[in-house]
Amino acid sequence: MTDLEMTTRPLGFWKSAGVIARGEIRDLVVRPGMYLFVPLILFQTLQTTLFAIGPFDSRILLTPGAVAGRQLNTLNLLICFLLLFYTVESLHRERSRRMHEIFAATPVGTGAVLLGKTLGNSVMAGFILLAALIADAAVILYQQVVGGSPVGFDLFPFVAMWGAVLIPTFIFWTALITALFSLLRNRYAVYGIGIGLIIYTVFQVLTGEGLTWVNNWLGWGALSWSDMGAFTLHGTPLLLNRLLYLSLVPLLVALSVKWFGRQDFDAVGIIHRLRPKPLLLGGLRLLPLALPAIVLASILAVGGERGYQGEAAEEWGEDYWERNTATWTDFRMPSVSRVDLDLDFEPSERSVAVKGEYTFFNHRDVPYDRFPITAGPWDPIDWTVGGEPYDPEDRSNLFIFTPDAPLEPGDTLTIGFEYDLVFMEGMSQGPGGAGQFILESGIVLTAFGPTFVPVPGYLPGIGVDEDNSAEPRDYPDDFYEGETEPAFGWGGAPFTVRTRITTPEAFTANGVGQLVSSEVADGRRTVVWETDHPVSLFNVIAGKYAVIEGDGTAIYHHPEHDYNIEEMSAALDAARQYYSEWFYPFPWDLLKISEFPAYAGYAQGFPTNITFSEAIGFLAKSDPVSHVAFMVVAHEAAHQWWGNLLVPGDGPGGNILSEGMAHYATMLLHEQVYGDRYRMEFGKRIESRYGDIRFVDSERPLVKTDGSRSGDGTVTYDKGGWVMWMLQQEMGRDNILAGLRAFIGKYNPDPDFPVLQDMLAVLRGFAPDTAAFEAFTDQWFHDVVVPEYEFEDVTKTLEPAAGTGADTWVVRGTIRNVGSGEMTVEVVATAGERWSDEGDDAERSVVAEGYRDARTEVTLGAGLSVEFEIRAGFEPERVLVDPDVLVLQLNRDAAVFDF
Repeated sequence: MTDLEMTTRPLGFWKSAGVIARGEIRDLVVRPGMYLFVPLILFQTLQTTLFAIGPFDSRILLTPGAVAGRQLNTLNLLICFLLLFYTVESLHRERSRRMHEIFAATPVGTGAVLLGKTLGNSVMAGFILLAALIADAAVILYQQVVGGSPVGFDLFPFVAMWGAVLIPTFIFWTALITALFSLLRNRYAVYGIGIGLIIYTVFQVLTGEGLTWVNNWLGWGALSWSDMGAFTLHGTPLLLNRLLYLSLVPLLVALSVKWFGRQDFDAVGIIHRLRPKPLLLGGLRLLPLALPAIVLASILAVGGERGYQGEAAEEWGEDYWERNTATWTDFRMPSVSRVDLDLDFEPSERSVAVKGEYTFFNHRDVPYDRFPITAGPWDPIDWTVGGEPYDPEDRSNLFIFTPDAPLEPGDTLTIGFEYDLVFMEGMSQGPGGAGQFILESGIVLTAFGPTFVPVPGYLPGIGVDEDNSAEPRDYPDDFYEGETEPAFGWGGAPFTVRTRITTPEAFTANGVGQLVSSEVADGRRTVVWETDHPVSLFNVIAGKYAVIEGDGTAIYHHPEHDYNIEEMSAALDAARQYYSEWFYPFPWDLLKISEFPAYAGYAQGFPTNITFSEAIGFLAKSDPVSHVAFMVVAHEAAHQWWGNLLVPGDGPGGNILSEGMAHYATMLLHEQVYGDRYRMEFGKRIESRYGDIRFVDSERPLVKTDGSRSGDGTVTYDKGGWVMWMLQQEMGRDNILAGLRAFIGKYNPDPDFPVLQDMLAVLRGFAPDTAAFEAFTDQWFHDVVVPEYEFEDVTKTLEPAAGTGADTWVVRGTIRNVGSGEMTVEVVATAGERWSDEGDDAERSVVAEGYRDARTEVTLGAGLSVEFEIRAGFEPERVLVDPDVLVLQLNRDAAVFDF
């Protein structure tokens, strides 16, 4: 008996719905589209994971949380498209088969019909999720069994993320499409509205405009997964958002049942249904169903507007800028000599009680009759000057202090403050990450801005948006002469910091310096950190950590994130040892890394207290040609020297002394610890990145790069590090390291903060050939050049031996520089693979048995070509340029000729 015949008999509601659902499932199974679109969705979903890129273009460890999180948006979008198509086709099926009159006459309730069709299509969505889950489990287990990964499969992240976000979306979306079809009874109109709604929502996501918790029906980006606590950042608004759209389902179901006509269109009937009185009465009857959604939407809208991203937060920044930018921009502050803080955290409330003092020291040669301090919108703030209560002028949170007597050169003044604050108070307006936070999953706070402590001086970046932004500053060529202000930090000189931190007992809190005390009482842990050498900036981080200790180093990490800990600890030990030898003795007692939840994906090298997102390093995947966790640690550890001991100046070329020099240090450390192979691989990675994302038309010389143009990032990091590596080849390793030690020694500390020109002035005195040094720096620091090499007419011939000698292979050809700049490079003919991957050799730079090469040198200027000849006692298999990766160039992979 067919399902249709069965529906001619009176059946119960649920049995009728089940019969129709089974029919829908059987229809889906035989549809060709299922066997096309479902595999495509799975392929697209898996490739977002299998080919996911981490730091330095590396692969990431496929943990269950990382996999489920990366696939969330892809599954959401693609399944919604598929549900749109199959829901509409299911509702239209009887009419397309010309059976709608018979079907409409069956004794089955409209609600059961719609529910049955919905259940049938839901099976398709559930099948895709189940297939994706099985595929993900297989990938993770394969990674564990075959790849030796320490990561096992865990079902919870998939249930938590997919269950919290995807299932409510699919339920709401199916109900919405059903209601639209019931109203319009035209599948093409429903397709247009549905596709338009999806496109509009994705457009809002891509442009970053207007996507709030109220209108984010798709749940796009609603959950940032962290193994340290997935729901602590946006748990409340996410829950309300999902409840909002689930609460609309009963209303949509009622409308669908009401509008789903089982008769043909009647124009007169439609006119009668649109009369004001029936519409009003119908709306009043449906109002109770709409009331929960109205309440939830109101809570989200009001909560977002009153929260930390709302209008009030924007207004204080705008007022701060408007009242102060004309008066206080370019005001030069006295320096801070001491910071003393007492912080009492309640992570469950996102709050901290702050009490502290700043001791100001006038290091300049002019007196101060007043100076400003920037505070956040914390009310009230109790201020003191010299221990006595003080009421400064409040210019929209820029507080102006006017001492009884001017602060003369060499004098000091202590300003105290006390207040309570809730960080990220209330709800956010929409989904997204956070760079700083106080949460039950962790605490990350920095003193760059007034997030938890006041910041000396006026901060010109606060309150600036597209309406009042200005063109970047135009610096004269000699801007660095005289005293240059620091690019970041708190002004004129390093200072000491004492940080007393109280947290719940389960937390471990880290500050800058060394730990001088730790005690637990009444379920609260109190630690005191003090700097044993002055610093230029400070931060606070806390979490529920395990710790691994090294040689004067420590790594505080989530207990489950021990995948790369040994490699990271070894890298931190090596960085402390060798950077101290190469650049400047490490002056602090302990160098540590602390992990924080992946609500942001950055790492920052604060003095002694480096912070790492769990998404960087901890979840990186090393491979046979790179040690990614080592790379990240080496770079961030280098900021203890390049950025902390040596604070760069504010101006073009300044940040290259921080980020570019950290990349250069990373190349040196790779060479020292793992050998040439791994140094070369790191060099090729950042070289490729530079070639791929540079903006040729807007790129400026290194000494003029200030971060204001597109492409300045890769110039600062990648090209900056590479050019320093090439300068080492020009000067010699010992000479450049001696020069860099002298450079840091000269400017640590110094009231004049250096930029690239200052460094080159010091290094020039250590160059064995000053003319060659100036020729190199002229083209690589003061000009924009990048070579690019191509082979032409390459041949190899065997020349018979004369007399008793051996036969010789001769390689001849032409090499052309189609790029810019003039460099001397090696051209090499090789046979065999260069590096060995046998056994332990994969962890070291070991030349493979049987590898042979023969070399020659050529010097090429821009647009020039030169013929070369290489004579070898073996048959060459290929010819390549710059085999030891010593010269920055474009399209390195193309500068290879295979015979």
